[in-house]
Amino acid sequence: MLSQYFGYDILIQFNRSSQLVADFDFMFGTFFLKADHALGFFLLFNIFNLIENNSKNEITRFPIAIYIYLGLTIFISESNISKLVLVIFILYMIYRAFPRKIKVIGVISVLIVTPIVFSQITKIPAVKDEIHFIEAEYNVKKSYQNYERGIAKRPQVLITYASKIPLKIIGDGPYSYFNILTGRFTKTEHFSQIIWVYADLGIIGIFIFIFLLYAIVTSLELSGYISIFIFAIVIVYSLMTTIFSDLAIMITLISLLQKRETYT
Repeated sequence: MLSQYFGYDILIQFNRSSQLVADFDFMFGTFFLKADHALGFFLLFNIFNLIENNSKNEITRFPIAIYIYLGLTIFISESNISKLVLVIFILYMIYRAFPRKIKVIGVISVLIVTPIVFSQITKIPAVKDEIHFIEAEYNVKKSYQNYERGIAKRPQVLITYASKIPLKIIGDGPYSYFNILTGRFTKTEHFSQIIWVYADLGIIGIFIFIFLLYAIVTSLELSGYISIFIFAIVIVYSLMTTIFSDLAIMITLISLLQKRETYT
């Protein structure tokens, strides 16, 4: 993937098909499914796998270059969720490395400094423009308008469900969000496991969905902090894609992090 990213101008010359291939379409490398989030998910879990399924002595056998390589690959990918998750995980690992007293002092310092830093950052013109854009796009009125037009983004759909549409207890039934027979959406044209489940099965479906994810993650018997982290990021990914029907994500989740026993 790194080779294709940095070598696009050279490699594209070997394209003998009649199709035009943009540089961002080169970003899947040799991954077996063309899906940005699935690729990012797979790369993240490779990092988790090295940490989880190796003893401390075995981890030192893997050069730091492997972690840098995987991290760099994620950062040049097209999945912003994967990038955000990696940054959060790195910050968390740094936090874990400090003694307890320093952690407490650090958390208190962050809580004190954050309002001051935030007030200064919001004065930057570029940040002001971004805040103005968010306020203009992600409010109840604009979200509902886009929902009715069928062009709402995922956050706008959530805002609409929370503010304009009555709570769905059991949902509207199959095909109310996406018709798998015709391949057509009824409202917004993007996949999201959470939105799809809620539209079809309502709040009851959401509880079942979360329980199934929890059961899958706990069945892997991971370390406490890894298990919680995995469960949280799977929930986040489920807002951006349909993880239950995404073969790459489910194979990664089920197989890559399982602890393997050796018998003698």
